[in-house]
Amino acid sequence: MRLKNGQSPYVFPNPDTGKPLTTVKRAFKSACRRAGIEGLRFHDMRHTFGTRLIQSGVDIETVRDLMGHHSISVTQRYLHTNEKRRRDAVESLSRKGEKGTFCYTDCYTGTKDGKEKKEEKPLNVLFSLN
Repeated sequence: MRLKNGQSPYVFPNPDTGKPLTTVKRAFKSACRRAGIEGLRFHDMRHTFGTRLIQSGVDIETVRDLMGHHSISVTQRYLHTNEKRRRDAVESLSRKGEKGTFCYTDCYTGTKDGKEKKEEKPLNVLFSLN
């Protein structure tokens, strides 16, 4: 860009004034038109960035920092959960047991004589999603 823009200290200077561009709305609309994309706003790109970071497993504090939000509550707008993500989250608990990391808990079961019997069972056996 420096070769194209001469000695301007700005990456994207206004070709007429040499000052930095303050908006990319016109260029964005033009690019969308040439690509045949309708109804896309520039801010949608930012929203997609935040959403995809969260979906990729990036922690919310890092997403907050990358997006420049002052609070987690603003970043939480980018959390879009769905049935599959919720199911995968719960199933991840049982997958830990499959890998040899067993979590045990005390289970109390009733017997014929009415007394409770204590036995240990792995958590991944106790809970499953059907």
